[in-house]
Amino acid sequence: MPAPYDLHSHTRLSDGILSPKDLVARAAAAGIRGLAVTDHDTLAGVPEALAAAEGKPVRVIPGIELSVTHAGREFHVLGFFLDPGSPSLAVLLERRRDDRISRVREILAKLKRLGIEIGYDDVAAMGDISGTLGRPHVARALVAHGHAGSLDEAFARWLGRGSPAYVPYPRLHAKDGIAAIHGAGGVASLAHPALDDGDGVLESFQSAGLDAVEAWHPSHGASQVARFLARAESLGLLASGGSDYHGTGEGEIALGDPGCPAEAFAALEARSRRPSPR
Repeated sequence: MPAPYDLHSHTRLSDGILSPKDLVARAAAAGIRGLAVTDHDTLAGVPEALAAAEGKPVRVIPGIELSVTHAGREFHVLGFFLDPGSPSLAVLLERRRDDRISRVREILAKLKRLGIEIGYDDVAAMGDISGTLGRPHVARALVAHGHAGSLDEAFARWLGRGSPAYVPYPRLHAKDGIAAIHGAGGVASLAHPALDDGDGVLESFQSAGLDAVEAWHPSHGASQVARFLARAESLGLLASGGSDYHGTGEGEIALGDPGCPAEAFAALEARSRRPSPR
């Protein structure tokens, strides 16, 4: 049975497939009581999601997934219970949007030198340009134009780290990203730590202001969930969980599977710096 809260989901405003409205409708149909919309480096989908939740038995939690650099590596930090109108966060996200556009254009220039002609408009058509664009959109364009048979092949052959068209993402230090989340009233959680080998850096992330770790994630087996729950308790961190849902065609991934237990959700909300909605 799905957990009642899912604190990791994506829409077309980043690399998901569904619109915010359709994502909320799917969450309501699945019995999700609380859904964090956590698009990559953007809050653009939050207003539509909040409006779509009116009159439905699902609460939308404004969220985000920031790409950050820590200890010389890239990690993702989730933010929950954010104030979508935070001026300081808006400035940061506008800069990150510009960084993403520049990165996509540089990737396309590399692909052109490799004999692959894909235009920026071809990539933009794979998402919603009012949000953010990234490598997943380039990968979809590569598949759509016959240069790769699958998204996995597109990353392995062209876009992944060490591949010929790879371009590193401009840096946002974890401490600054976490401070921006806190400045918007939110709680910061390290996303999918097993996937990113984040176990060894939890202590230094805590020193950077981290509040929680995503213990429940589709990439985590039972032993890894237990491991990160124990690590969180030992460090005084909270635990979050979510399906990392991107839309249809994802095999066995479903909203709320895994999710965040009600007790863990309540602890996260209590840690947030925003007043609870009435």
